Amino acid sequence: MGKNEYTYGFQAHVLFDFNDFSSKTDIIEALEQIHGDHSPTYTKLALSKAVEIAQNTTCGSRLSKASHHIILLYDGLSSDRYSTEEYVNTLNRLPVYRRPIRSIMTVAVGRAIDHSEMIDISNKPEYTFNLLHFDDIYNKSLRETSHRDCT
Repeated sequence: MGKNEYTYGFQAHVLFDFNDFSSKTDIIEALEQIHGDHSPTYTKLALSKAVEIAQNTTCGSRLSKASHHIILLYDGLSSDRYSTEEYVNTLNRLPVYRRPIRSIMTVAVGRAIDHSEMIDISNKPEYTFNLLHFDDIYNKSLRETSHRDCT
């Protein structure tokens, strides 16, 4: 799971650090405080910022010890759909051992949602969610980030 959550318009901005929260309730409360600004959604900027931070040890990244995941909360309809798709395809074409991100989970928080775009970004239908189903997102995140030997 990524370290931070980002907001994007013409630039990507860090909204909060996931390390500041210790429970699912705290995360839900923080998510409820986020309000959109009715601007274009440049999803590629948010994804590239998340990848940049995931590779930066000063932001808490453990480059050799942990796999990195992005949970993309967005309105479900990118203004830069084709550049976002191209960027995600570039990441997915990398050999698994060279990928900076193991998975991208897309979470729709808007009303005008393009489900096919969300699947294109996440690369798997089971990584595509609606914020109303927070428990599904939470459980999938736990399954994806826990070590396989943990039972």
